[in-house]
Amino acid sequence: MDKNNPEKSELGKLVDKGAKATNDFLSDKDNQEKIKKGAKIAGIGILGYIIIVAVIAIISTIIGFVVFFKIFSTASKNIDNANNFINDVSEKVDEAEKQDKEFSDKVSETQKEGEITVFNTRFEHYQGTQNGASIKSMLTFMSSSNRRNRVHKITVTYGETSTLEPEEIISLRDSFNDGSNYEVALNYDENGYINSATIK
Repeated sequence: MDKNNPEKSELGKLVDKGAKATNDFLSDKDNQEKIKKGAKIAGIGILGYIIIVAVIAIISTIIGFVVFFKIFSTASKNIDNANNFINDVSEKVDEAEKQDKEFSDKVSETQKEGEITVFNTRFEHYQGTQNGASIKSMLTFMSSSNRRNRVHKITVTYGETSTLEPEEIISLRDSFNDGSNYEVALNYDENGYINSATIK
């Protein structure tokens, strides 16, 4: 018996029951006598008796097969329906996972854009023409940023000096005159973060 398919178990029981009933009927001495008498009355004889037994056995077998195929057909339809249901659920789960990933990606992208904006905003207002006092302020912020931020550092270039070391950036402050004007050009890395400042 197949424990995973109760319908097959029921089918097996029905076929076994039909076969046992036919066997019991044909094995019973009284029934054999009745069949023989009926055959004699009908004038059929022993050959008729054998034919009657064969017909009863064939009819029982046909009934068994009809029941078997009906149950098998129902079981096949149920299995197909279950497979279709599983496929539908699987497609819906895949779609939900896809939507969840898209949402996570959008949240992550928005968060990343926010981080870039916060990082860059501290320095972007120094771009263009600036006086020496503003340049010194910018260098202080860049030195502090490079000290704290291990991932996004800004290289400062002025004259022959190009550095991202916080102490060297601070020491560049002495090179600028408060009343003089300078040009600041900011450059960005491939992710959109400011990664260099050139002062002329």
